[in-house]
Amino acid sequence: MRASASLEHQINMNKSMIPKTGNKSSSKALSKRQLKFIDLYDGNAEQTAIKAGYSVKYAKRAGIRNLKNDTLRHLLEEKRQAEIKPEVMNRIQRQVFWSDIIRDESLSIRDRLRASELLGRSEGDFLERMDLSGETTTKIKITRLNIAWEGERDRLVETDIENI
Repeated sequence: MRASASLEHQINMNKSMIPKTGNKSSSKALSKRQLKFIDLYDGNAEQTAIKAGYSVKYAKRAGIRNLKNDTLRHLLEEKRQAEIKPEVMNRIQRQVFWSDIIRDESLSIRDRLRASELLGRSEGDFLERMDLSGETTTKIKITRLNIAWEGERDRLVETDIENI
């Protein structure tokens, strides 16, 4: 199935999930050019608008308008989320993976201990926490202080301060 047809199908099936705000353009059905804009969007709204069939003269405004459209923004975010590589493990998946290795008795003890160490690190088990309390003195030398009074925003008074 083509990506634009898929998005069009998704819009028709999930209209209730698309956020509705005061933006009038969010409640209208998407045009073929808008669907093509979503398919082709690569971070450059103007160039994408041209590729989607908008005129070169109008492309910049069309690209900005499309990015402000709530429905298009929602669909572009869904597209971006779908493009994130599923091969990349998230934190929980890594922890499950390491736990499986730890429990697999057919693996060497070295591999199981290494997985245990990595799991412990991911959980913050090896962090040494120190409680530091007490008083400390910090000297700060300010050489110039700009002060503006309300009502006199254009007039800044420069004051030199040597020792505080």
